[in-house]
Amino acid sequence: MLVRDEDWSRDVAYILDKVVNIFEQSKSENRPFFITIGFIDPHRDRTRTGISDEGELHENEEAQIRPPDVEVEFLSELPGARQEFANYYKSISRMDQGIGFILDGLEKARISDDTPPFINSKTALYDAAGVNLPFIVRSPGLTGHSNINPNLISYVDVLPTILDFAVVKGKNDNTLNDSAAPSYSYWPVQTICGTGLWISHIPRDSQLLAEPTRFVRTRRYKYHRNIAWRLDFPFTADIYGSLTLEDIRNADTADLGIGKMIGIFI
Repeated sequence: MLVRDEDWSRDVAYILDKVVNIFEQSKSENRPFFITIGFIDPHRDRTRTGISDEGELHENEEAQIRPPDVEVEFLSELPGARQEFANYYKSISRMDQGIGFILDGLEKARISDDTPPFINSKTALYDAAGVNLPFIVRSPGLTGHSNINPNLISYVDVLPTILDFAVVKGKNDNTLNDSAAPSYSYWPVQTICGTGLWISHIPRDSQLLAEPTRFVRTRRYKYHRNIAWRLDFPFTADIYGSLTLEDIRNADTADLGIGKMIGIFI
């Protein structure tokens, strides 16, 4: 069953309605499904509304976060920064509700025991961009309290894990291939997924097509090589819709200070 239904809505209850239809169709046809849900939250859109909600939200409980209550730690103390942080935290709250709605939908459809949902992210902040990402898995059939698996994994490990859960083994048991950077199933909690990771940049945006980079890390060390370091590094297009950037551009020099965290570091 292949369905592609793109939507820019931030209404997670509306998204749930679409997802539940797939759940019900899978049950009625007695067929397995794989579904990827990419929330627009907490992305910034291409308008000056930034990360705020768009239009009427149905069953969402809007988080009450006021700009005056937001602590701005590493940017200039400007109204736009406060507003954007408040919108950002609201967007995370919306996404969190959406995840809860979908997990509840699995329960109501009575397929939660046969479905291993996982939550991941494609980027991170500061010096660990692209690594040290959130990766949360609910494992049907495993009992006990939640635990943190200390093993290093990569997103290439998701495919063999899905195959492992579906009882489709690779030729090397829970290893999918014999390459220099093999992928592993992380399904067995006790599985040792390796002590190092090899990462390559995969271009997603047209402005980043010429950005070859390679990355290796272990638990203790990391080595990142920007092969074409002489190339200009472009900004992502949505930064020009940032309320923070707009305030910085229009502010007097006296209004521009350094953030608290940077000030402490200096």
